[in-house]
Amino acid sequence: MKITATSETAKVKHYAPAALGNGAISILIGPSGDQDQQIYCGMTPGIWRAGFRYDNSGCELVPFGFYRFAVNEPVSEWSQGLDPKTGILETRVTYASGKILETECFCHFQRDILAIRIRLINWVNDSFLFKYEWHPKRVFRSVPEDGCIHYEIDGYSEYIGNIWLSSDVSSSRFTAEDGVYTLETNASEFTIFLSFDEKNVRSFEQLKDETISEWQKYHDETYIKVPSEKIQNLYDMCQYHLKISSTQWSIFQKLGEIDIIKGVLESDYTENDEILNLISEGKILDLGTSNQVDTEKVIHLQTDIILYTPYSTVDYSNLGELSGSIMLPFPDYLESHPLGRAEWMKVVGLLCGKENETEEWF
Repeated sequence: MKITATSETAKVKHYAPAALGNGAISILIGPSGDQDQQIYCGMTPGIWRAGFRYDNSGCELVPFGFYRFAVNEPVSEWSQGLDPKTGILETRVTYASGKILETECFCHFQRDILAIRIRLINWVNDSFLFKYEWHPKRVFRSVPEDGCIHYEIDGYSEYIGNIWLSSDVSSSRFTAEDGVYTLETNASEFTIFLSFDEKNVRSFEQLKDETISEWQKYHDETYIKVPSEKIQNLYDMCQYHLKISSTQWSIFQKLGEIDIIKGVLESDYTENDEILNLISEGKILDLGTSNQVDTEKVIHLQTDIILYTPYSTVDYSNLGELSGSIMLPFPDYLESHPLGRAEWMKVVGLLCGKENETEEWF
């Protein structure tokens, strides 16, 4: 089953960018197979990564740029199909001149690697330019070697890394200028890799086989079969988005134990009315953001346990020592399927002395 869209259907229905990801990285791709900076249903194609936020009042996500194909020709027609069973997106674009551009791309299931297979048809004697653009605020960037973009964000040591832009065509040429990183090639079929904090050494087929295999395991572990094809397709798509979205939830409220919560981070992103009311009443303290924890408030609370999300970009190692609390990582968002995430309710049940309830629910 594929979720499809075409230039014709987009005339009568709202088009939304295709979503790829693995829970740690989120990618939106437009109708031409690249990330043109048009707005579709309130969304602009681009790349974002979980845990990377600016240290400001809004705690906004750090954007990780976008890529585009430097084709200065009007598009005649396009078609696009996303397979939620494999996480593979296919796009075909026909230009007014008769040129055709076909792409097959996916985000690796476990690694932060975007692989894009490109095939050019009727592209006679024309080179192809792939441009990755990244113009973030408060980020130092350098190019220590061809294809490597070194970054340091907001002056945090945890926000230091490399982005690798590479191709499987040895003759491709890499250039960098003012936040625009370009790969140029004369090949008619090739692969572009965007790798985040890991230099890719695998082929397109290796990465594809690994990703399809992991998606198969994911769907096999948790599934339903219904007689309605429409409902079945909807379920499969929901399962797909559950995996590619980085989410976290709590069972305290269902257990009737919300009163034992004494403080929270990122309260601006909390939509639970009961939690918000308790914060406004001062019964639950707003402890700041994941990047800037109010240590004095944490010490004042004198809590027994601190649950935290173990993002690789944030270091909470000294918080337990300063507060005297037990630091307990809660990485439910790393689970590869819904039952894995749901099983974390058992941890909350254990902490609340209600193991039997959560065991029965699970």
